[in-house]
Amino acid sequence: MLLRVVGLLFLILITGCSKPKREADCGFVQNVYGERVSWKQNSPVLMTLHTSVPPQFEDSIRVAAETWNRALGKTMIVIAPQRIGGTVPGRDQQSIIYYMNTWEAEKASEQGRTSLYWVGDQIQEADIRINGLNYAFFGAASVSGAVSMESLVLHELGHVLGLKHNDSSPSVMATYLRLNQDRTQLQGSDQESLNCKY
Repeated sequence: MLLRVVGLLFLILITGCSKPKREADCGFVQNVYGERVSWKQNSPVLMTLHTSVPPQFEDSIRVAAETWNRALGKTMIVIAPQRIGGTVPGRDQQSIIYYMNTWEAEKASEQGRTSLYWVGDQIQEADIRINGLNYAFFGAASVSGAVSMESLVLHELGHVLGLKHNDSSPSVMATYLRLNQDRTQLQGSDQESLNCKY
């Protein structure tokens, strides 16, 4: 009897300590165990605009968030009505969009960058940095030699949801966005990725 109880406890311990199962990536960032990272119960995601974001881009940012929400069939990304100042990008339990007037010289080709912070396979926080030092941006009306703010933020919000770059099929998650390119419509591959996780 004692041997049976010890054997059962050993089996429970082994089962409790086993690694999570690897998942097909479906276009998502994965943790060290091969699990797709996502917001799970931490949704909707509240993104706050930093005071550094020029007011003329606020509508473009809100439209980009609504594009993802429509595709998901629910409100997954909320752009907060108030702005925040006095913070810098980093792990601080707030998800913030920054417009940066400083940028690393060796990364000057980046138009934007999203940092995700997760525990296990659950995203806890995301920060978006927009490269205002090396690029000019436009909102509703195209400006020659500038980047579409809506297109860029749509891409970065895809990262916020956990999506990685996709250069193998038409996608808003393609790595590069050309100047003056309007890439504001989700593609079939984007919707497939969402359906896989959300």
